[in-house]
Order: sequence, then structure tokens, then C-alpha cells
Amino acid sequence: MAYKSSERIYGTGLLLKIGGQDHWADCTKCELSTRKADKGTTTFADAANGDAGQEWYFAITAVQSTDPNSFWSWIWDHVGEELEYVYAPHGNATPSPSKPHFTGKVKIESREGLGGGAGSESYDFETEIPCTGTPTKVTSGSAVEGAGMEAGKTSTSGSASGTPTSGK
Repeated sequence: MAYKSSERIYGTGLLLKIGGQDHWADCTKCELSTRKADKGTTTFADAANGDAGQEWYFAITAVQSTDPNSFWSWIWDHVGEELEYVYAPHGNATPSPSKPHFTGKVKIESREGLGGGAGSESYDFETEIPCTGTPTKVTSGSAVEGAGMEAGKTSTSGSASGTPTSGK
């Protein structure tokens, strides 16, 4: 009897679109995590609504960059906003049962610092971005437009000369 292991998530792809902009290119680590919420007493209504006593958040490490299109600058410009997100840990633009997307809303609560030690090749920053509710697991639907690594891939199928052309 042959055994087949489950499809794994590898650190080679990511789709992290928040507020309409994909930030995968600046991220070096991205985790959608949960922890016990520090919100006091859980009521029966809280429990009936699910995930009582849990809070969801993104734990992200990314490169520091003051480039106007960088993730660091984007956080700086959107502090205080509640925004929709799409997260695909496999980096796929189209959700499927084996490679789902997770969707919801996050609140950008604070700006992140800058700088680091002498001799470093580049600086990173770590941030936590809280979700405003429980993520929704999406296993079907259309592709996320212009998102993830798939949007930046090249293909030779669109060119008679074999020169790579931009593929979506």
C-alpha cells in the first residue's frame, strides 16, 4: 500500500494583498496566527459566535525600505485604517481546496521604526497586524487580480521568438 502525504506549504510563494495592494515582494516571513485574547469575560453570545477568547493577527517580517511603494511605507501611510485582505500562503492567485485563500479585515494600528546595527547588509522590521475577526477560508472562486507571485511570472507561450513576456 502506498501512502501519500498532504500537500505542504513551502516558503517559495506568498500572496498578501491588503487594501488592494500585494506586499509579498517585501516579506521575508508571514504567518496568520491566533492567540488567547485578553478581553476579559466570555459571554454565551461570544461563545456562540465562535472563536471565543481567540484573536487573529498577522506576524510579518519584511525589509525596511523608505521607497514609496514599499510595505514599510505603505504601513506608515495607512495607520488607523481597517482594510480587507487576501492571504494565500501557497502564493496561488486562484483558491482551491488544497491551496485555499484566507480573507477578512485587518486594522493597521501603528507605524514601525527604522534602522539597525552597523555592518548589516540590510535591515528588516517585524510587525503584528491584528485581524478584526476570524478569517474566512476560501476554496473556490476567481483569481485575485494582479496579486501574488503568479502576477510577476514570465512566460514564453506569448512570444513567437521565445522571449519571455509578462504573464498573468
